[in-house]
Amino acid sequence: MAVYRLSDKELDSLLAEGQHKVLYENSLSLNLSPEIKRDAVKRRGKYNAKKKEVDGILFDSTGEAVRYEQLKFQASLGLITHDNDWLQVPFELLPQDGKQRPIIYRVDFVYMASGILIAEDFKGFETHTFKVKAKMFRSQYKEYVLWVNKDKEAIWNR
Repeated sequence: MAVYRLSDKELDSLLAEGQHKVLYENSLSLNLSPEIKRDAVKRRGKYNAKKKEVDGILFDSTGEAVRYEQLKFQASLGLITHDNDWLQVPFELLPQDGKQRPIIYRVDFVYMASGILIAEDFKGFETHTFKVKAKMFRSQYKEYVLWVNKDKEAIWNR
């Protein structure tokens, strides 16, 4: 059985392209156990979002963390107000029924601007599951405006 050995340059190139599966299949040109190889390759999340920590809070994406900083700044200017529990606020869309679990929708931020209650969710893109939950949220929680923030321009220009 022929073993193809990756050069350091090829390895760096594949890592930069996110070709982790290819690297794993080519065994990283090392004779290591599969567990060590798996740990050696940095895994990406399902949607390639990079987690970011701000003020001791771990956000699911850089965009969500940037939006948190923007809202925090707006609150310091008095443009918006919010409760202490304004991050990752759970809303029950469908209660538990017997053994069936409830459907919970967690919005990223809940705040009030100009007397309007806003439930904001930061999304890179809208999944099918999100669209269904958003419809359920809008029909059940009419006092809130559900705002889906997809403003990538504001994030990448930072």
